[in-house]
Amino acid sequence: MRENKELIDKLRMYTSFNGKEVIHKIYMIRDMSFVKLRDSLIGMGQILEEDFEKQVYVIAIRSGTANMNTAVVAIQLMDDNTVSFLGYAKEGLIKQHTAEKAILKIMDQIKPTTDREVQ
Repeated sequence: MRENKELIDKLRMYTSFNGKEVIHKIYMIRDMSFVKLRDSLIGMGQILEEDFEKQVYVIAIRSGTANMNTAVVAIQLMDDNTVSFLGYAKEGLIKQHTAEKAILKIMDQIKPTTDREVQ
């Protein structure tokens, strides 16, 4: 897994986790800008952090079964064609795959420009 240290550090500022519980995805996206990314995230959940210098957003988003659980997702625009996601959600006895569903929900929001998943 090629997690980005900056994303791990950002995620740790808002939640605690061990490495096995984190979902990491990288997507190729055509002509994505930090402003377009922000516009896609507005209204999806609570934006916890916006770091213009490192091109990172951290968002708390309701997800899982019936949107009853919250995931924290750190998103970094690597370049105008690559977006990296790192997500975590506390799971109970019945795994809802909340973090993975949250990342997919974000990708559905920016889908018109999505090319493919890299990892």
